[in-house]
Amino acid sequence: MRIGEMVDQLENQGLKIDIFAYDGKPTISVFYLDHKKRGNKFIEIYGKKDNSIDFLYENMEVAKQDYYKKYDVSIVKFHKETISPTSLLEFIEKTSDDGPITKQIKIENCSDEDSIEVAVSSYNVVKELCQVRKK
Repeated sequence: MRIGEMVDQLENQGLKIDIFAYDGKPTISVFYLDHKKRGNKFIEIYGKKDNSIDFLYENMEVAKQDYYKKYDVSIVKFHKETISPTSLLEFIEKTSDDGPITKQIKIENCSDEDSIEVAVSSYNVVKELCQVRKK
């Protein structure tokens, strides 16, 4: 699955998201949007190539038409409180990252559907945490 295809699938599931691309690597951070402003990051998607730009996409269509359509997803990092499918538990690894995004799964160990399920679950965790903070 390509990075852009994964973003499409997340949007098709009704997730309100924003993406940020990093300089020097085919990686994007995907954020939960809360009232049309950038919210909290719920996943990072890593591709297999080495060129990218550093740019916040205000228009999701432009982002999907950009060269992120060219990169296959290789790793999905997600929120530490995400509940994952039992079939994936043996493949989930801890990352060395600080902050709440401290788990990852390599796409070679799961199906595209599993990676989407993990992403949606991570989104729901972050959305719930944002709503709790508002109270």
